[in-house]
Amino acid sequence: MNQLELILLIDDSDADNHYHRIVISRAKIGSTIKSINSSIDALDYLRKAISQDNDLVFPLPQLVLIDINMPALNGFELLDKLRQVPDPKGRKKDMKIFMLTGSLNPDDKAMAIEKYADIVYGFYVKPLTENAIIEIRNKHFSAEDII
Repeated sequence: MNQLELILLIDDSDADNHYHRIVISRAKIGSTIKSINSSIDALDYLRKAISQDNDLVFPLPQLVLIDINMPALNGFELLDKLRQVPDPKGRKKDMKIFMLTGSLNPDDKAMAIEKYADIVYGFYVKPLTENAIIEIRNKHFSAEDII
């Protein structure tokens, strides 16, 4: 089965990151899964990945899953900062970002869909299921996007 080269999990919960790694591995949609527990570290990583071409240390993820409720910067604040990152090479368009939350607050989904529609492709309640992650791949990635 074809796989995405890099999936990035941004979540302060080790348990959620571990669980999502298992789900993604079982779904066989990602050859490399990287997790970052800090929204600040994630922003730093994404800045470097966006600014450099084919960097082996900071490869650009094709799929980014961002938790909404995190300390320091929540998921929406992280998106605000990400919007401000210069992108002279147009690399942001090569990332598909999805928001994740354990909250059932309908305002979170509305904000993700409305305020961040330019950079967010979808919204899911945690934990992700294998079917949900396969749906993301099938719906949002073409044959050219996968290896």
